[in-house]
Amino acid sequence: MTCLFLLSLVAGVHQTPKPEPAAFAFSKKLVGGVWRGKVGNLDVAQRFKLVAKDLIEGEGTVGDPKKPVLLMHSKIGIDPVDNSVFYMDGHNGTTNYFGRCTMEGKAIVFDFTALTGDKGHWHNKSTMPDDNTYSAVLYSVAEDGTEKQVHPLELKRSKE
Repeated sequence: MTCLFLLSLVAGVHQTPKPEPAAFAFSKKLVGGVWRGKVGNLDVAQRFKLVAKDLIEGEGTVGDPKKPVLLMHSKIGIDPVDNSVFYMDGHNGTTNYFGRCTMEGKAIVFDFTALTGDKGHWHNKSTMPDDNTYSAVLYSVAEDGTEKQVHPLELKRSKE
């Protein structure tokens, strides 16, 4: 019985690797440099790094970097159970979001809800028209699934 259990564990370890999800391949394009733009009249700056083959971490600020209105910490990774792409994001340590990322044509869609703080449901639909431009639109999502645009965001990458 013990031998069968050990063989099943070894067999599980040597499974054929799953292909990288398209939403994760898209997200890896964010790695490197500093992404800068504005939300309204507030400056935005974000940095992303690949910390493991299946995990990206991001850090950013909204507002004056010395006294930011908002500190952001995010993770985009591959769920090993179903090979989907997850998204986690924290704002100022008090508002935390979780969701999934999928591709719709050339756009990545972040579908997420708040776990703490905010109680909303959100969609962020983003494209990269070129290697150094990130264009996104944030939508609030009503209970019936209808979307209402909150704000657009365009970030440009600089190689700092």
